[in-house]
Amino acid sequence: MSDNLDPVIKNVLGLVQDGLFGRFDRDPILAQAHGRKIKVDLGDGSFLTREYSSQELAQLPPQQLAASVLNGFANEQKKRDLLGFAREKFPDAASVRLVEDGIYDDAVVGAVVELKFKAARVLAGLTRELLDPPSPSPSCADTWTERTGGRQ
Repeated sequence: MSDNLDPVIKNVLGLVQDGLFGRFDRDPILAQAHGRKIKVDLGDGSFLTREYSSQELAQLPPQQLAASVLNGFANEQKKRDLLGFAREKFPDAASVRLVEDGIYDDAVVGAVVELKFKAARVLAGLTRELLDPPSPSPSCADTWTERTGGRQ
């Protein structure tokens, strides 16, 4: 973290780092700030980056700004967990991937997984209720299996 950072960004970075450790048991060093950007290392060479406008920094409380990064990180973790679960449950699938965001109504459909087999392609959409279960709850994958009666 640079001493030349805007004080609001420094505050937001601290909140994000605390949240990474507190909510996800992840090393706070994974979050860094550069200018008006907060960047979180996802651990596989990719990053979650959020750049704030001057207006956001001036008008929104740091807790709300940090929450947007932490919620984005949580969504990425859910998607990765879902893909891992689908790969584990359907080992014969030739490919397993998330369908591109924006194709379905995000308010209704939380994620769409595509499973490709030899002669078939299956799309499975998870509603927000399944992807974002009320807290406290089991992991997304456990909830998906329970609620859909998925194979054990």
